[in-house]
Parts: sequence; C-alpha cells; structure tokens
Amino acid sequence: MKKGRYGFTVQCKASTSANKLNRPLLNACLDSFTPPDVAVGSYTNSPHGFSLTMPSGWDGLETGDLMPLLVIANPLEDPLIITSLYLERLYEPKSAHEGASELADSFAEKSGFKVISEGEVSLGTDTSGYGIVFDYNYDNSVPLRSNVTSIVRGSQAYTFFIQAMTSSYSMRQSIIEQLLQSFTLIEPTPFGVSRQNSLFLLEGDIVTLDPALTEGGDGDIIRAIFSGLVQLDKNLEVAPDIAESWEVSDDGMTYTFHLRRNARFHDGKPVIAQDFKYSWERVCNLETESKKASVFLGDIIGASQMLNGEATELSGVRVIDDLTLEVTIDGPKPYFLDKLAYITAFVVDRANVARGMNWTDEPNGTGPFGLKEWKKDELLILERNDDYYLEPAKLEHVVLQIFAGRPMMMYEQGEIDVTGVSIYDMDRVLDPADPLNEELLSEPDLGMGYLGFNVTMPPFDDPKIRRTFALALDMDKVLEVSLKGIAERAGGFVPAGIPGHNEELEPFTFDAELAKQLIAESKYGSVDNLPPVVFYTLYALGPMDEAMIGMWQANLGVPIEVEIIEEREDWLERQHRHEFQIFSSGWIADYVDPQNFLEILFHSLSEDNNFAYSNAEVDTALERAAVERDEETRLAMYQDIEKMILEDLPAVPFYQSVMDYTLVKPYVEGDYMTPLQIHIWKDLSINPH
Repeated sequence: MKKGRYGFTVQCKASTSANKLNRPLLNACLDSFTPPDVAVGSYTNSPHGFSLTMPSGWDGLETGDLMPLLVIANPLEDPLIITSLYLERLYEPKSAHEGASELADSFAEKSGFKVISEGEVSLGTDTSGYGIVFDYNYDNSVPLRSNVTSIVRGSQAYTFFIQAMTSSYSMRQSIIEQLLQSFTLIEPTPFGVSRQNSLFLLEGDIVTLDPALTEGGDGDIIRAIFSGLVQLDKNLEVAPDIAESWEVSDDGMTYTFHLRRNARFHDGKPVIAQDFKYSWERVCNLETESKKASVFLGDIIGASQMLNGEATELSGVRVIDDLTLEVTIDGPKPYFLDKLAYITAFVVDRANVARGMNWTDEPNGTGPFGLKEWKKDELLILERNDDYYLEPAKLEHVVLQIFAGRPMMMYEQGEIDVTGVSIYDMDRVLDPADPLNEELLSEPDLGMGYLGFNVTMPPFDDPKIRRTFALALDMDKVLEVSLKGIAERAGGFVPAGIPGHNEELEPFTFDAELAKQLIAESKYGSVDNLPPVVFYTLYALGPMDEAMIGMWQANLGVPIEVEIIEEREDWLERQHRHEFQIFSSGWIADYVDPQNFLEILFHSLSEDNNFAYSNAEVDTALERAAVERDEETRLAMYQDIEKMILEDLPAVPFYQSVMDYTLVKPYVEGDYMTPLQIHIWKDLSINPH
C-alpha cells in the first residue's frame, strides 16, 4: 500500500502517458484506490499550488511523480475517460500555447489526426490557459478524442491530457469542461509553509546531510541543522558556538573547551563532551569513509592511527566531564580552531546515527533549524528550532526547491527569494539602468580557478606537456569573454585576501610558439605521438571550457575529447580516484590561511589532492610551515612552497574570483553571505510582501 503525499492511498502506480492508454493497469490501480479524506469531489494540492473539483463519481489517483502528477477517471462508467495532469518544471520561458501545441503536435503523425478546436480558455478564478481538442485513431483503428489544456505560471507548466473514445467524449463534454473550468491556481504552501515568513531558494543535488560525508556542496543545509564547538563569524574570525569558551596551552598544542549548559539536540537531550568525542571518532573510523577526516581532524593526536586502521579511538581527545573537552594536536597549528568550525567537526547524536544508513532522513541535530520535510529530488524544508541555545532564527522556514527550474527565471517570477548570478546574466544585472541592479549584492570572493592535470597519466606525466597546455591559452581573452570581469588573472594558488598571497607571481603568458617547442622537447616529441586527451567537466561545458578546448585545438593541433559527468557525487568520487586526465575546477577557502590552499590541494597524502601529485620536498616543507609559530616566517615559507609547486605545475592557476554576486529580494533583511560563500540563514528575516 502506498500513501500519496497529499492524502491518497494506492497499491500501484498508473501508467498512463500521452501516447499510451493502459486501461487494464489503470483499472487495477483504481480497484485498490482509497479516496482522500477531503470534501467530496474537491482536491487541493498546496505544495504545487492548485485546486480543482472532480466530477461526481470520478476518482483521483496521485502517482507520486510529476509526469503525471494526478490521474482522474470515471471507473464506474464505460467507456473509460482518463484525465492526466502533468507538471513540468521549465528551464526556459514557455507560453501555454507552446505547451499545449508541443503535446498535441506529438500526435500529428497518428492515423486520423485532426484538430477539432483550439484557443485560449478561461479556467478557475484568475486562471487561464490554452486548449487544443483533436481526434486520432488509437492503433490505427480505435477513434479517440483528446483535450490538451496547458496553464503556465512562472517556471511551472500544468498540462491536462484527457483521453476518451470519441463518442464518450462527446457524451461527457460538459463534465470535462466543468473539470477544466474548476482548475484554479493558488499560492503554493508546501506542507503548510507560507511565503510571508519563510525563505524560498533553489537547490541542486543534495548528496548527503551527514556532516562526516559532505564535501562542501550541501554545507549550508548542514550548518542549519547541525553545529560544532566553534563557528566563523561574519568577519571570518573564530567565535564561540557550543563551546562558550576555551584555553590553549603555552605550547599551542592542547585546547580545553567549555561547553554551554543549555546546548541541546533537537529532541531536547543535552549535548555533552562525550558526544564530540564520539562524533569525531566516527568521522575518523574507516567504515565511515569520510573524505574530509584527515583534512579537518587529522591534526588531532591519534587521528592518523585511526585513519590507518591502527586504532579505534582518538587518544588526543579526553573527556574531563560532561561540559569539558580536552583536545591535543600534533603541533602548534594556528589554524586548528578554524578547522573545527567546518562541518566535518560538527556533533551528531549517537542514538540517531544508530538508526542506520538512513538516519539523516530524520536528523537529530543541534543547529538553528530542524528538518521538517525532505522529498528527494523535489523539496527540502527546514523549520526553526525554537529551543536553539543561541538566539533563535528569525525565519520560520527555509524551503529549498530541488532542480525546480532555471534560477534567474524563478527569481524574476518571484518563486525564489535569492539567486546567484550566472555569467550569462552578468551584463544586465550590473547595468544601473536594469531594475535588478537595485537587488544586487556583492561580496569579496576568496576563491580561485585552475586547470588540473593527472600528473601520472600520459601525456601529462611530462611537465613539459603540462606547461604546453598552459602556454597555449590566451587566458586574458578567455576571462574577458567568459567571465566578463568578475575575475582577474592569478599568478599563484593563494588568492588576495588570504595571508601569504604573493603579488609578485606573474600569470602564465600566452605563447603558442613556445608551447609547440615544448612539445618537441618533451618525451613525446610531437603532437602525433600524444595519446588521446580527454577533458572532464561537471554537468556541461561552460564558456571558459569551450574557449580553452578551442585554443588547444587551434594553437597546438591537439584533438580534445570531452566527457561530461552528470552527477556531483560521481564527479567527486572520480576526482578522488584520480580518474580525470585534464579538468578545470576551483577552490574556495574553508578558512583564511594559505595552508587551506597549498597543503590541502598539494600534499601527497591530502584527500583533496586530485592531481596524483607527489613531491617529498614539498610535503616536508608544508609540514614544517604548518607548525611554524612565527607568523611572518610561516607566511614566507608558504610563498616559497607555492613557487616549488608552480615549478612542478600539477595545476595551472588561472584566475581569482574578485566578487561573488547575488540577487536578493528587497523584503529579505539581513546579511546573506560571507566571503567564504557561507549563507547565514538564521540571521535573515522576511518582511511583509
């Protein structure tokens, strides 16, 4: 028995598509159908924002999908009339006329196809659409009449597809018209959530809500549900969180944290020091398979032994009492507290995790929001935690619509309250004459973009070939055309704004002739001897990727194959396995320190070294810089290390992001983000609109 999301229960899913009438399967579903507990004949779908009235004696069936969302039929009558309501998420503007025509046109080659009528139609209150009625022969023999009626609102297209024997349609035409005319658009209130005190956003892949497993992409959601000992404030300084205070030993290696008495999990259970010890040991347990364990907790004594399978606990973590935690690290590392502000170090509830692999479907966190609903690939709703140990959030809910449409289109239609600005929309939002310009916010961006090589995979196992591919690119032209001034050339990996940034490093200069010479000097000798080159990218080729590929082919004569990875989780896994021959990517600071760029990306043992790069001299220098206590000396050491890495060139630094641009509706009040692209939902409020 399957419970529909909005009240219906069925045992099977109807398989009725625009081109297939499966009556036996539909009848089997309708035989098991239990009507919803609502007023007779009425149906309201609050999440998707519409209502209608079903004809007397007809039944409705929720499919659990969007295509179709709802099937309505007359199961007690013969012949059968089937009405399917489809909901399509639009990524490009589409009119109701276009929507109806697309579906009707798909039948144009059918035997006996003939349009009976078409035109704009009036439906329920303040609702209109476009309808097309046409005939065709099913299986070249059975005469059918169909009605396609499309209604478009913003990024959503609702389409009715009604099928019946031609004679039956004529007999019931008035009933069919009454059904259509009852369809009324209403304000969507997913699971009762109102727009008036809730933030509506668009989200892509949600790979995981487990703090131990995330790799940053779901960080905002996890920061809303969970929390840690410390946090980074709006000035990127370490500030108290569950730990209200701490002391550091004179040698800089032992930290003693004092937890708040009022810190609690969402179920009301107090957070104690043992919970952090458990959480961190869970991250470092090999069975958890955390890709960030060594990066953010690897400095703790005993972490390396756990990560090597040689120990079962963190010997450097000692529970003094319920509210006191002592942590000893392997050297005086000034950035250690910054690491504890990252989600990998957040606390989780042991009993919650013990529920099994799906425990994050109902996470018992400690953050300012709890998880209200999560419909995979459709919607995630966060709800304010009124018992939060710090000041409770001003927002009642945060609604994340997953892959619901094109961001700018949804923003302009008023369906979401905030969106980033793509390169394609940059010119117009930066134009003071455009109304969107008044809603534009900008923050300095501490990120950089690079071209990465697998240094063990031919032909990029030869440093001359790596340098060849860098010199063959006119990056000044690429950035001007592709990134439209939101980024500037970078000579190194540590961006401006991060201590240790080296302004003296010069970007690579375009030199196609030298690039060709280096190929001749390489162990491959000529372009003809190069193995096939495959460029990897996530989701789709961007304008910068296309420009680079074009320049390699034009300036070097090297054919480039492209492999597009469609899922972020797959992209991350394959990166870690060093499967990508050449790829473009980027890095945004997790905390404000050069170690976060140089050691995290290029130490041979780092999980985020996606280049298979290994240089023992670089490793040793990075390890020495990490524990240098004189700040001036330490930053100079990192600058020397950066030069060593650039000499080997496992990656080419292309650009530093200058600004991050975001559109925010005028009724959203509060600072939306920090230069680390951390979105602070708990500090926002929504004014009446």
